[in-house]
Parts: sequence; structure tokens; C-alpha cells
Amino acid sequence: MERAEAEAVLDGERETAVVLLMRVGELIEANRRLEARVAELERRLNRSSRNSSLPPSQDPPSAPPRPRRPGSGRAQGGQPGHEGKGRPLLPLEQVDEVREHWPERCQACAHVFGEDERVDAAPPQRHQVAELPPIAITVAEHRLHRLRCPACAAETRAELPADVPRAAFGPRLQAAVATLAVRN
Repeated sequence: MERAEAEAVLDGERETAVVLLMRVGELIEANRRLEARVAELERRLNRSSRNSSLPPSQDPPSAPPRPRRPGSGRAQGGQPGHEGKGRPLLPLEQVDEVREHWPERCQACAHVFGEDERVDAAPPQRHQVAELPPIAITVAEHRLHRLRCPACAAETRAELPADVPRAAFGPRLQAAVATLAVRN
């Protein structure tokens, strides 16, 4: 609105001036609400793991990297004197196979050990490896024989039993194929 138009409104209708002043008041209030919303959104946008309860993974890419903790001065892993944690060895009754490994030559002088020199200087160190057996597929062929009736000469073929799958793969093989297809 130009100044001349504004003066004409003021000189003219009082009602138009009141409506315009009320509208200005509404716009001022709307502007105040929008400025408050912008301030809140900017505050949320500036949140990071440093100034809020957000985890570091939620920091924006532009956030500066977090300072590294000072090291303790100790090497990683188990410390000297620390009791190790390991899987206990199974008793020999539960072991399926024992493989003996002998040194081929002396570490000090390179003497080659013969079969007759295999006498333990100390009890052998034991190391056990658990492994799943290889998976083997079993294939069952179902033969549906056909016989000719001696009474009427009609041929009749045997039906598949109800418990035999109609597909080429059984339910366990189908599940394995589906699992491997999804995971790879």
C-alpha cells in the first residue's frame, strides 16, 4: 500500500482503518509465533552429542570430531598376571579324533628327529578344534511301478504316498536354500 492510499483510508472510512489495524495486529502475532518456531528449529538443528543427550552416532556430519580419551598407558588386551579366559578342553572320552603332531627337527641345532626318537620330554600341549560335519544331501528316488491287471488288462500305476513331497526338494532342503539365498 502506498502512502497516498494509506492517507485516503485514514481520511475516509474509519471502519476500514480499524480492520487494517486489527489485521496488522494479527500479522505481528503470527510473525512472533513464526520467529519463536524458527528459533526452536535452529536450536534443535544445533543439538549434538556434546550439548544434549543425543548419542554420538546422531551427530551431523558437519559436527567436529569428539576428542579422544587419553590413553591409560597400558597395552591392549590381557595384562601380565591376568587370568586368561578360554574354553575348557573336553575330556578325551568326548573327543572323536586325536591327531598327533611331532616336531620334524630340533629348533636349536636343526637335528632331524627319527621315528625312534619320539619320546615326549613333557606332556603334550593339547589343542582342540570343534567343527560341524560336512552337510550331505540325500536323494531318495521313488519308483512308481505300473502293473497290468490279469483280469481286465488295464494298466495301473502306484500313487505317491501322502508323506512324500511332490516337489523335487524336501522341506529341509528348501529351507536351507532359502536361508542361504537371503544371507548371501
